[in-house]
Amino acid sequence: MMEIKNNVVDLSQDSHMRTNDGNNRGKKIWSLVTNVCRSMIPWKPTPPDEDLYGIQDTEKLELFKRCITAAKHGDAEAQDFLGYIYVRGNFGNKDEKKGFYWHRKAAQNGRKSAQYNLGYCYEHGIGIWRSKPKKAVKWYRRAAEGGESRAQNNLGHCYEKGIGVSQDGKKAFMWYSYSAANGEMRAYYHLGRFYEEGLFDVQLDRKRAVEYYRSASLCGDKDATVAYERTTKAVKRAASRDLSVFRLSMLLPEIMEAAIGKLE
Repeated sequence: MMEIKNNVVDLSQDSHMRTNDGNNRGKKIWSLVTNVCRSMIPWKPTPPDEDLYGIQDTEKLELFKRCITAAKHGDAEAQDFLGYIYVRGNFGNKDEKKGFYWHRKAAQNGRKSAQYNLGYCYEHGIGIWRSKPKKAVKWYRRAAEGGESRAQNNLGHCYEKGIGVSQDGKKAFMWYSYSAANGEMRAYYHLGRFYEEGLFDVQLDRKRAVEYYRSASLCGDKDATVAYERTTKAVKRAASRDLSVFRLSMLLPEIMEAAIGKLE
């Protein structure tokens, strides 16, 4: 392969000398040879050059260097962490393409959190030129089956909305339930929605919805906090109406008796 590359360089120099003399034929020959040589050289993804510039904090710089070393030696945890740093730009060196590269390396090495992160990148088009929902589902599923709660939640969302997969409310509810059982607060919120609105034939149960919303709200989910306040008021109103109906039913015999007495 190296010989081909060297020959291309030599031909380039030779062709350049001829084209300066106005040899158009030389241009065509050079273009043909270049295309043939390029087609013979297989493309392989190579690790990106890591940019250490811009990191002012000494501790962060040392951590970043150690992380790079471990990642290049195949440490999946370091690869995933390096991907996270690049995607988030926590150290001031944001680069989504590099982030995607390292998340994929870690995911291929079996790290569940990296498989979730890679799925997220595919879903939202992070580090790639467009989103790829089907690949997102593939990696979410792989992580979800390994017990990754965030992946279980996102897989449930994909099934609910039909993202990269056929819409299936039962599977959405199932994956949300798995995620909630593993402590994912966002899944509590989604289960609350299912019970509040009776989505996909789930039995309407606003009291249960309140419980799920409350759990998610206590974990800091803002949507759940709004939903909790709304649903709590609705449950109280319903309880107040039920109480009024109950009281009326208790008084109904007396009212009927009094009405009959007046008629007599």
